[in-house]
Amino acid sequence: MGAHPGPPPGAAADERLRVYFALWPPAEVAAQLGAWQQVLHAALGGRIMRPDGLHVTLAFVGDIAAPRLPELLEIGARAGAPAASLCLDQAGAWRHNRIGWAGTRAVPPALAGLAAALADALRGAGFSVESRPWVPHVTLLRNVVRCAPVPQDLAPVRWDVSGFCLVRSRLDARGARYERLAGWPRR
Repeated sequence: MGAHPGPPPGAAADERLRVYFALWPPAEVAAQLGAWQQVLHAALGGRIMRPDGLHVTLAFVGDIAAPRLPELLEIGARAGAPAASLCLDQAGAWRHNRIGWAGTRAVPPALAGLAAALADALRGAGFSVESRPWVPHVTLLRNVVRCAPVPQDLAPVRWDVSGFCLVRSRLDARGARYERLAGWPRR
């Protein structure tokens, strides 16, 4: 996926874009996570996320003015995607935001480094980013109704990361819709 030279086609100069950097799973990983969603949904209730929206956020940027998009594209290009494999091997629910998630017991150092490099570059360019540690996870459910124990005998999902992308999130009555604006393949 190539990078756009400026705001997305049709974007007005004063338009605000809600954006973030993310790892986007291949179809086979999303399908395996779909099986996890069914198990978690039975235990926790809530709303199942669409398979085409499953991802791991690397750095949430938030709302930006459309003309600042080229800065983000440059940050992504400079960061480069490391070769890494992610093993999703645990699941749970967070009470504070009512999310059911898939996560990892062992964060790959290359991905932690990428998340840190993106956050540092974003701060250096004047973007506001969270200061809390990066916790890689895939949101599988929203609005969970119970924070009950979830089965921990789910088959691990192995994900060979092929790159990362810059994503635009649009909220509407049906929830969030995601548009990948640019991507950077693994080095």
